[in-house]
Amino acid sequence: MCDADPSRSPELEASLGIWALQNDCSCVDLNSDTQFKQIWIFCITCAGLVCLSITLVILWTEMGKQKSDNDEEEGATEKDTVNRKSAAEVTKEMEEAVEDAEDEPNLNKALEHLRNTSPTKNGKWRPIWGTSINELSDIGGVGTELYFRFLKRLGLCFLYMAALTCISVAFNVASDFAPDNGQALTKTTIGNVGASVTGSTLSPNERFIILKSTSGCEGTPVTTMTKIIGWLDFVAIVLFIATLAWWR
Repeated sequence: MCDADPSRSPELEASLGIWALQNDCSCVDLNSDTQFKQIWIFCITCAGLVCLSITLVILWTEMGKQKSDNDEEEGATEKDTVNRKSAAEVTKEMEEAVEDAEDEPNLNKALEHLRNTSPTKNGKWRPIWGTSINELSDIGGVGTELYFRFLKRLGLCFLYMAALTCISVAFNVASDFAPDNGQALTKTTIGNVGASVTGSTLSPNERFIILKSTSGCEGTPVTTMTKIIGWLDFVAIVLFIATLAWWR
């Protein structure tokens, strides 16, 4: 219903009329929230599915890789000992290579030396997609392994933070409060939330988010929505701090 409210200021009533004309609606219904509920449901569903999918994929790959590493661990020790030469053997070969050096560089010997002095696995180069984080300590030390583990945990943390705050972006994009400065990203910021009226001096308490549907236009106060968005931002920040504290 679009009944007039005596408590509204004349300027707000005029702004509601302008917003209705801009969206080709007869009026702006401030008592209905069907469109807002649909956006909430859509954002929660999409964010939940994306987070669940990525989390399950990571857990599945970690479990599969751990099982593969356990299966290979028993037979890999002897084979790795045979294929990987000791430091003394490599040094001896280098001394012999210097003594028997030819005038022209020997590419085959150089490649063999590179393989012998590299952190190979069972005498073979490690695959990019088949090397687990647990094996990174053999390549670059414990610091390299910890670095990539931290990046992985931080990536998951940012994913969950984005899921918590994606509703804010949805309502920001649906608004037009910020002036057009040619930057598309401006429309995604919190400064764009709400509808604007040229030359209007509406107070922040009288700003509304206007959504259009097939049945008409609906509006909800910006102050109501920003409270919810603020709490979601707070939860996201707590999640980030908790991740850093847990990692530490």
